[in-house]
Amino acid sequence: MVRTPLLVVLVVALAGALAFYMVRDFRRHPHHEVSTPCAPGDTDRKVVTTVEGKFCIENDTDDLIKTTLKAQRMWEPEIVDQFKKYVHAGDLVVDAGAYIGEHTMQLARLAGPTGTVIAFEPQLAVYEQLLVNLELNHMSNVRAEFAALGATNARVTMNAPNEANAGATKVGKGGNIVALRTLDSYKLDKVAFMKIDVEGFEYDLLQGAKDTIARDHPILSIEIWGKNQPRVLPLLDSYGYRTVSIGPDDFIALPK
Repeated sequence: MVRTPLLVVLVVALAGALAFYMVRDFRRHPHHEVSTPCAPGDTDRKVVTTVEGKFCIENDTDDLIKTTLKAQRMWEPEIVDQFKKYVHAGDLVVDAGAYIGEHTMQLARLAGPTGTVIAFEPQLAVYEQLLVNLELNHMSNVRAEFAALGATNARVTMNAPNEANAGATKVGKGGNIVALRTLDSYKLDKVAFMKIDVEGFEYDLLQGAKDTIARDHPILSIEIWGKNQPRVLPLLDSYGYRTVSIGPDDFIALPK
């Protein structure tokens, strides 16, 4: 009888566990335990049908985006109008700052079954809601990433969320730990459009996306906080973009 060394057995077992998580795709993050929102027995949330689709939303919430959706209003219709203008069937789209998916799903519908949306969300509890919302709306062309995008690869801590506007949560302290990645490290090919809403982190994200932007020249829908505009707008100009204002902090950046 041939005896298999214990080390080999352990290595094979570990490989099998990793493969299991890979097969599960992005549906659960293996290093955190968070209950699935709107699962059977969840009495704090329910599925709400809105003008943008189905969303798992807390029964009692003051959150700005969620209350807008519950009131049957579209979130940032002026931004969605820009999506309709620039996103086409078959496009590869990056949604940086996906939150619960209100813009992700608009982008996914425009990109269609031949396109792909890669949605980045760094808040763990929100990421779990995003996954549920994607499944509720059968968004099979979306890949969700539990990550923050910035200028380097590291680990960062998010701020504790503000219950009145959790979508405005930024990197800081008191919240969950998450991987910080450069967009360039994903080595995406032929990115056509990027939505960037990263709560003051836009300069860092653009630095970490320099190679992707230089190669693919995607159209950018970008929120730039007022205090950041003096350095972000010149950076976009140096990347070969002209910016068009569509609101106090919102811009469309087009390749020159």
